[in-house]
Amino acid sequence: MALSESGVNFGQLSDVGLDGRVLAFTLALVGITTILFGLLPAWQVSQVDLAASINSQGRGAIGGGRVPARSLLVIVEVALAVVLLVGASLLLRSFSNLSGVKLGFRPENVLTMRTLVMGSADSRANLAGAILERVESLPGVRAVGTIQFLPLAGMTNQGPFHFIGRPMPADPTSTESEVSTVSRGYFAAIGMEVLRGRDFGPEDRMAGPRVALVNQAFVYKYSREEDPIGRVIIGDWSNPKPTAIVGVVNDVRQNGLAAEPRPTIFLAQSQVPGYLTNLVVRTAMDPLAMAATIRREVRQVDPRQPFTDIQPMSHYVSTQLARPGLYATFVGAFAVLAMFLATIGLYGLLAYEVTQRTHEIGLRMALGARPRDIVVSAMWQGGRLVVVGLALGTLTALALSSVVSKLLFGVHATDPLTYLAVAVVFGAVAMVATFVPARRAAVIDPLTALRYE
Repeated sequence: MALSESGVNFGQLSDVGLDGRVLAFTLALVGITTILFGLLPAWQVSQVDLAASINSQGRGAIGGGRVPARSLLVIVEVALAVVLLVGASLLLRSFSNLSGVKLGFRPENVLTMRTLVMGSADSRANLAGAILERVESLPGVRAVGTIQFLPLAGMTNQGPFHFIGRPMPADPTSTESEVSTVSRGYFAAIGMEVLRGRDFGPEDRMAGPRVALVNQAFVYKYSREEDPIGRVIIGDWSNPKPTAIVGVVNDVRQNGLAAEPRPTIFLAQSQVPGYLTNLVVRTAMDPLAMAATIRREVRQVDPRQPFTDIQPMSHYVSTQLARPGLYATFVGAFAVLAMFLATIGLYGLLAYEVTQRTHEIGLRMALGARPRDIVVSAMWQGGRLVVVGLALGTLTALALSSVVSKLLFGVHATDPLTYLAVAVVFGAVAMVATFVPARRAAVIDPLTALRYE
């Protein structure tokens, strides 16, 4: 239920339920698998040569020098478990890296709601201004502002621009920037910092001089050698006019957690008003507790004002982590299950071999073999299978690295530390699985073993 509510909320999976066809297919698959794996041992028993089996008793030879099918199954189990463990480890590290990404804003105690402002440019600007004044006067509201597209949304406007007083670039795309329309108070509401210059204010009106703020990525790319404050730009955006840069703000992850901040120009909503806008309110209490009050105040300004996507900004950020978290959870669960099955298979195989070789072990101990030699011999038999499985699984994981690399952030699909950690962990688990039957073999009473048939 937790996964369905917070992890699988991608829009197309909101109405997932139990499907009868899927259930019938699953039951049929379970039945077929049970029958096949039940018939296979029976078929192997029916093919046994009784004379050869009797002659091989007590030799300790396994399969006449051939690798038994059960050993191959254990190798395959180990290899598959290694592939899943590598994938799960990479996804978990990627998820951890994404969780630690510096957002550039503070989502705590922030409420967001989407609305649509209609009418002429002047009426849109006046309506947005009236809404801001009404909401910021509410008790418990620390700051309020609007932005066309919320951070992390992966949506923004983009276009070329040039500096007034400088030659036009031969290639307009060489000076491209993202363009975002925000109101006064937005940077305080979202938790961004004005590093230099000033913020938008009530004096920035439709009829006044055009002003803009830019982010650090813009300064680094286009104005490293000259102070951007006071420079005038004009761009390919709605109703373009010469616009003076009056401030610099910190970078924000606009296009998702994994995307580096791009050069961005912030235009004043009061001068270039849009239609779609997101109201961002920083509160002194639980944001959702104020949602109804804020909605009521906005409708005092415009009773027809629609609202959608009302949610705390912290929840909005958590949904950005839902998909990578879900991948890591599912693959991790399958990896642990695969490792458990491989460990059980390895233990079962060695326990069976110890039982089959009881007579041989008793003979070796009667001839002077020490318990430590028996343990080493039994563990070596299982260790060879683990080493082969680890090698095969590692090679398979490397071959599939290009597939999983598309889901990773901050870690390479061929990261040697991850592969080494998987090998060490699986090797330690395998040692325990092989030691238990090996230890049991070492404490066999030689006299009892010699009488064992």
